[in-house]
Amino acid sequence: MSKSVVLLLVLMFLTASCIAIKPVMLSPDATENTWVSKEPMSTARSGLGVVVIKDKIYAIGGAGKLPSLDTNEEYDPDADAWITREPMLTPRGDFAIAVFQNKIYVFGGAIKANQWNFELTDVNEVYDPATDTWTAKASMPVPKTGFSASVVDDKIYLIAGWTETATPGRGPLWITSNETLVYDPNANSWTTKTPMPTGAVDYASAVVDDKIYIISGTSRAYSDDELNYTQIYDPKTDTWSQGALIPVAVQQAAAGATTGAKAPKAIYVVGGFTGFYWPRNHTQVYYPETDTWSYGADMPTPLFNLGVAVVEDKLYAIGGYPFYLQAATNQTSQYTPIGNGFVPPPSELFPTTVLVATIVIVTAIGVGLLVFFKRRKR
Repeated sequence: MSKSVVLLLVLMFLTASCIAIKPVMLSPDATENTWVSKEPMSTARSGLGVVVIKDKIYAIGGAGKLPSLDTNEEYDPDADAWITREPMLTPRGDFAIAVFQNKIYVFGGAIKANQWNFELTDVNEVYDPATDTWTAKASMPVPKTGFSASVVDDKIYLIAGWTETATPGRGPLWITSNETLVYDPNANSWTTKTPMPTGAVDYASAVVDDKIYIISGTSRAYSDDELNYTQIYDPKTDTWSQGALIPVAVQQAAAGATTGAKAPKAIYVVGGFTGFYWPRNHTQVYYPETDTWSYGADMPTPLFNLGVAVVEDKLYAIGGYPFYLQAATNQTSQYTPIGNGFVPPPSELFPTTVLVATIVIVTAIGVGLLVFFKRRKR
């Protein structure tokens, strides 16, 4: 074989090697798919509202040893420390909570005098962490509990839940709603949209890509008839659709969504109960882009009526009941999702400009050598 042919083969190999180079993701966090204990809240409670503002977690309201609480605590994940903030104006639990423009909106809920006496409320209050103050806003059209609030495009959507109806000779009766209420924080006003196909209460909920996912729950008060539905609402089109069924249907679970920045984009449904208050420790994972479910590592302690927050694509499970009629917990647990790890930005991978330059240089050198050898032969 001539030197020219050998050189040409080497050139082709080097060029192919450069083209075949692909970006390689760095090793994931060694602690992925694990739960670890963090600093507990100062006040044990369940039925609390949990949200995130500027990477700080706020755990508001709920109930401990009854009656309802107005407690407001702030958690710093970096410092692993809690501080107490200004309490709610109206003590309550099992309400809907949402963040809009760095303010926390708390809607409705149940005011509990004891284990068996509940009063539903239509109260709407907003908390400003910057000033540590609360303000009353326009009340909900109807009192509600067992529902969630979701923010999409400057509106807050409050879906389904328990409401009351008058029953002759029996007093108020809780019924399951399927309505979609919409609150405009800028106008401080209420409207309604298309109701959900199957009314639900005590469900888990999260927002991904401006769609609202209502997962599991039940359709009847004090029932062991859990729904295994994934009901999806698109506010842009005001339409509902169905996703894949959840593997284990649960009530009073909590949910949080990872963004895809530091962990795969997914919704995590944590804990909940089945049957007659049988607590679960499942971490059920839904992938909206593929409409599929899987499991993450189980929580160390089965919990229901808890809160979940997501900071830097890690989940924090806060409070809840370990078992019915037992005292609520003050525990805080952190879950690192499967696939969590540092993904280098495109500029830190093998840059396209360097790849092209390498191919050009290698080709130029090869062509120059071929010309050189041909001239020597002559």
